[in-house]
Amino acid sequence: MGEPLDQASDDLGDLDDLAIALGRQLHEARAARGWTLEELAARTELSVPYLSRLESGRRQPSLAVLVTLARSLGVPVSTLLDPPPDPDEETIRVHSGQEQVVDGLRAASMTRGTNPDWQVWRVAVPAGRPPSRPRSHDGVEWIYVLDGALALTVGSRRIELSPGEAAEFDARQPHRLAAAHGDTAHVLLSVSHPHARRTACVD
Repeated sequence: MGEPLDQASDDLGDLDDLAIALGRQLHEARAARGWTLEELAARTELSVPYLSRLESGRRQPSLAVLVTLARSLGVPVSTLLDPPPDPDEETIRVHSGQEQVVDGLRAASMTRGTNPDWQVWRVAVPAGRPPSRPRSHDGVEWIYVLDGALALTVGSRRIELSPGEAAEFDARQPHRLAAAHGDTAHVLLSVSHPHARRTACVD
């Protein structure tokens, strides 16, 4: 069983509060379904040792891994990052998103709904971010640039997006984000999954 690109090294540094909280949420979501680590590994194609490190708070996953975990568990990504919502909260949920560093990006999940097939992130792509390996995952990804300039690489193609421009692509293609022209880029990033699209396209 293969491991994601970001788990090539086993970083056992100081336990980060975010990683510990995420590990607790992941463990609770898995336990609520009665799954063993082996069962979750089979569903996500992630290794058992890697999942164990995630649950113990010794690793932080990439955005691609978060999306894979959430989809396999049938929960929004925010369920793994945020505390459970107040059951008495209003039907209209106002959520500012708590910014966290994930895979070298400053990202905040902006969706706290019950639909695991649609996720929206507010992402800051820092200038000078070290080059990262391309990521891939199921679904369709849509990116809208709020400010700055974004260098988007999908497969062998590289394009630059300016504020007000958007791009949409099959996220199964290896892709990566980088700030262009030395300025931090702020974007909205949405991921929807194939069966969500099939449900919407009833005509």
